[in-house]
Amino acid sequence: MAGAGAIGQWFIYGLNAEFNVNGTLHICDDDTVSGGNIQRCVAFAQRMVAGRRAEVPVQGGHTERLPGLQAIPAQLSSARFASRVGRVGWLKRFGCLRWTVRVPDEASI
Repeated sequence: MAGAGAIGQWFIYGLNAEFNVNGTLHICDDDTVSGGNIQRCVAFAQRMVAGRRAEVPVQGGHTERLPGLQAIPAQLSSARFASRVGRVGWLKRFGCLRWTVRVPDEASI
C-alpha cells in the first residue's frame, strides 16, 4: 500500500468491514504524523505526532481484525521503492498484489 495517510487508513477500514483478506500487505510511507494531518486520518491521535505513519495501522491495532493479513510497515516512499525494483510490475514484486479477497455470497449474509 502506497501511503498510510487518510486514503490508506480508509482502505484498511474498508477491508476490516467486509472482507476476508489473506496474504501480505506492505505499508509504504516515509512520512511522519504531523499536527496538520491528524484531522483527516482516522487512526491518528495527538500522541502519535512525530511517529512513523507506516507503523500506525499495525501498532494501532487496525489490522488485528484481519487475522489472515500480515501487515508490514516500511519507512520508505513508494517512489524510492519503485526505483529499487524497477518500474514495470513493481507493485506485484512488492507484494501488494499477492493477497486475496473473499466476498461472502448473499446466502451467507
